[in-house]
Amino acid sequence: MRSKKVLTIMAIFLLFSTVIFGYIPMVQADSALFDSCNTGINDYYSLRALHPSSTSERSAVGQVIKTPNTGNIYSDVIINISLSKAGTPSGILNLYLYAMDGSYGSTGIPTDSIIDTSDGFNVSTLQTYPSSTWIPFNFSTANLNSSTAYCWTGYLTEGFVDVSNTVIFDAVSGGSGNGGNYFNYVSSAWVADSNIDLCFEAYATEIPTAQTATYSKFHIMGHQAGSTTHVNCLWNISGTETLDTAFIYWNVTGSYTNTSMPLSGTSAWSNFTATLPSAGSIVHGFLGTNNSANQQALTQNFTFVVFNSTDNLALHAENGVLMNDLGEIVTTKGWNDNGQFTEYENGHYPLIGYDSATGYNLWNETNIQLHLDAQKDFGANSQRFQTSVSRCLDADTLAKYKIFAGWLADRNMYMVFTVRAVLDGGGVELPYAPYNLKNDSTLIDSMDSWVDFVTNMSIEFRGYSNVIIDPWNEPHDAQAGANATLKASWQDAMQKTSGNISLYSDMFLLYQYGYNEDKDNALLWVSEYPVTGTNIIISQHIYRDGYASSWSADYVTLHTELDDWFSKTIDVGKPLIIGEIGLNTFVGGTDQATENMWFNNTLYILNEHHVGYEVWWWYDWLAYQTFPIGSIYVPAFESLTANYSAYYFAHANALYT
Repeated sequence: MRSKKVLTIMAIFLLFSTVIFGYIPMVQADSALFDSCNTGINDYYSLRALHPSSTSERSAVGQVIKTPNTGNIYSDVIINISLSKAGTPSGILNLYLYAMDGSYGSTGIPTDSIIDTSDGFNVSTLQTYPSSTWIPFNFSTANLNSSTAYCWTGYLTEGFVDVSNTVIFDAVSGGSGNGGNYFNYVSSAWVADSNIDLCFEAYATEIPTAQTATYSKFHIMGHQAGSTTHVNCLWNISGTETLDTAFIYWNVTGSYTNTSMPLSGTSAWSNFTATLPSAGSIVHGFLGTNNSANQQALTQNFTFVVFNSTDNLALHAENGVLMNDLGEIVTTKGWNDNGQFTEYENGHYPLIGYDSATGYNLWNETNIQLHLDAQKDFGANSQRFQTSVSRCLDADTLAKYKIFAGWLADRNMYMVFTVRAVLDGGGVELPYAPYNLKNDSTLIDSMDSWVDFVTNMSIEFRGYSNVIIDPWNEPHDAQAGANATLKASWQDAMQKTSGNISLYSDMFLLYQYGYNEDKDNALLWVSEYPVTGTNIIISQHIYRDGYASSWSADYVTLHTELDDWFSKTIDVGKPLIIGEIGLNTFVGGTDQATENMWFNNTLYILNEHHVGYEVWWWYDWLAYQTFPIGSIYVPAFESLTANYSAYYFAHANALYT
């Protein structure tokens, strides 16, 4: 607050300036007028009692004002008012800011709580009416919101005023002076009058609101050792303030560095580049922005592994097929496998030299990569990697999954990241209540929590251009009469998830419904329950055995059946990946030859149509096996092909290369 001495000197200066120039409002250099009533003075209203008055004599007068609709904050408020006196009043006059009750411009009056109190002015130094002086009152702490009505009022709590010794406020009567309204305090109550406005000028410094800059697109392009990586971000900012700079803070050079670049507007791209360190390095950092008020906003952190791969694995869809950034058609081909490392003794990557009953699920980097090399040698360019929600929520396990995604990328292979259960074990109808029949609702208690989980997984893997999200293995209905209800629910969940993921990256999302479809089902749900979005890939599983209305085995008839099937995805312009396709090696006899023919011809036709597929299963899974049950691995990994199922061996060599 200013001292009384300073205020007195200011008042003398104002008195002099009023005589010479009319008036010179005292405002800060960066303040701007935001509301006023300073012309057409034709009336006045005076303080005739100390506040608060319980009599009919007026103890306070004031005016309703309003801030502009800019979305910003108004600080360092100064209100100039035109004052004079009659007689010899005494005391220090302060202005007070209140929130408003009532309606702006008609019934507006102060609330009970004071927002801020101005510095004071000694009323004994005022000129005698009709000569008046514009006096500034400064508020030191008030921050006014945009497009909001407030009340300022002036009164004396000490000193001397009565009906003959008054403090006079100039006014405009007739209701045309200002959009707000006048009010006063008499008989212990505030009373509004919409036909009167006090003379005032309200100034403030416009401060941009604390920015919550968000990004609607985030890309990391280039993950190869020695190559240039691009970290792109499309920024969006609320309100009217513009972005000034974007910055990145990351350890791409081995130590953390901070680099900034200029931006302009309320929506802008930033593009940071750097040469990546050696393969296997983990790059971590975050992006942020500053606006012109030097207010900072940060994104979520990002992490990615530097790969050896020289191919650009980023995907986009054109005319219903997947393509990489080199303009090449990409048909994903690989195996299903299990990502439930470390706890079970069945399911994943047996150690060399052990049979099928031991050595599974061990996080052995050398062993796992030998299996990936074997898949790559057979021509695979992808793996459908299956895990559970509970494992993904474990930080150590999730870190292993990212390393695994990097190993696949090193081999120019895609990772179809599939969630098959909430807790470990088999799946259920849908992953969220009330359709989760295994009661795994402790982790996923609603559709919204499921959408959040899948979105968060896409954010975790957004630095990996080789990752495709398969959010739930075989969503289906097992309850009588629930088919349409579950399909509609899953459609809603997928639409929300697709929209969320598109905010952060261009990562693709598989959309599937049902266990397995024969030729008569024909993907009817694709058009009946469509999910829009450019990041959607349609998916389904195909098995032939055990179905009354089953696929034909001969090439010509099967081609016609599959053409009709494919047309359902062509109609919606979406790529198609067969998440599971399996050959039953336990059929036996002449039926086995038919099963083999169907499997062989189906793979040929899928290749012709650029439809991706993931074979079930890389190792033992009862009848659906790559390696025969009970086979024994020998230490020399090159001998692995000797134990490889004859059917898969032939198909892999013929079709994957």
